[in-house]
Amino acid sequence: MRVQFPEKLAPLFAPYRFKSIRGGRDGAKSWSVAQALVEIAAAEEGTLREWGLWTGGPEFIVCARETMNSMRDSVHRLLEATIGRLGMTDQFVIEQTSIRHKWTGAQFVFKGVLHNPDAIKSLEGASRLWMEEAQVVSDDSWRQVVPTLRRDNSEIWLTWNPKLETDPTWVRFVLRPPPGLVEIKMNFSDNPWLSKVLEPEREQMRTDNPDEYAHVWLGQPRRTMEGAIYANELRLCEEQGRIGKVPYQPGCPVYTGWDLGDSDMTAIWFVQPIMGQYRVIDYLEDSHKPMSYYLSVLEGKGYQYGVDYFPWDASSKILIGSLEETMRLRGRTVKVNLRMSREAGIDRVREWLGTCWFDQEKCGDGLQRLRYYRYGATNIIDPVSGFRTATREPVHDDNSHGADAFRSLAMGYRTARPKVEEIRKSDREPVRRMATYAPFG
Repeated sequence: MRVQFPEKLAPLFAPYRFKSIRGGRDGAKSWSVAQALVEIAAAEEGTLREWGLWTGGPEFIVCARETMNSMRDSVHRLLEATIGRLGMTDQFVIEQTSIRHKWTGAQFVFKGVLHNPDAIKSLEGASRLWMEEAQVVSDDSWRQVVPTLRRDNSEIWLTWNPKLETDPTWVRFVLRPPPGLVEIKMNFSDNPWLSKVLEPEREQMRTDNPDEYAHVWLGQPRRTMEGAIYANELRLCEEQGRIGKVPYQPGCPVYTGWDLGDSDMTAIWFVQPIMGQYRVIDYLEDSHKPMSYYLSVLEGKGYQYGVDYFPWDASSKILIGSLEETMRLRGRTVKVNLRMSREAGIDRVREWLGTCWFDQEKCGDGLQRLRYYRYGATNIIDPVSGFRTATREPVHDDNSHGADAFRSLAMGYRTARPKVEEIRKSDREPVRRMATYAPFG
């Protein structure tokens, strides 16, 4: 059967390397993409050639998200429902983790890409990648995904509701659009199948809170996250030009701050204190990896290291017995911070951020963790900001690991103090003195 689409979606059936479908609530973005991909999967070679979408063999469509803990997080159910609605159930074999067209050989698979090398590797043969909820995809994931999808005429499709104007997806596809990009803005006004149930809610928000309406219903990004803990401090970093190129300085030690994850994420920040500045030069996060993995990655960076700072509860997690001894035998200087209240640690970070300079590329994903670190919200609406009032308890999610690792650094350092060091390149050169900054241990 031939599926009917709004004229605005015509680029879905034309060849573009990147197809970005973004907008606000009830814009039928995912619904439209699911329908388009089902039709492409069912199309014969001649039809795909006519559309300019032939990639040299059967369609292999990877439906991806940044994280996918189970198939419930995927678009599997949406595709299954779309196939049924289009009356094409007899054409597809729908299995628990894949969907296959019986006649064309087209296949849908479902992957989470964050810290998932196997998923990234599977993209090499993909004809199309559908990145759902693309607004939360990290810069590191994009750097790996885009060059891996290298099949002839392969395409990357994004469906997303923008969140922050500093998000990697917004920067990569809106502020600095790549060649071969077509952008389709889909809002509720473009949805021919618009639900009438949500209309009263939409109109009330338009009247009571125009800024929130622009974000939720028109897909405009926010400047800051609702309840963001370090919003003011990070805004100052941007306004004062303290986020940019911050290279590693050989000869000056790099100190690290850790948050340990046994069954979840481990995060590590890298900082060089130089001349009264905290130069944050790198950030690393991964999950479900042993301590030996992180130590090997750190050693491979070629930095000269100082102290590794760990949260106060590290001893009860990973740094016990032989593991701590292993770190010391590998040349690490380990310090477990004293116990301090979370609020006191947050205040320490706020103060510390005033003298931090961040490398934009290497710390991009870490900065996003700090931007998204937020307090929980109540159901009470603040009449001035229009946001729900915040609790005093930070939300525990993937972002909290990066924020907690940064707090390990801020709590490990007190204040930087000058220390005069003599530097002599050779016996014939005069001694010169250089003021560096070292932490209190």
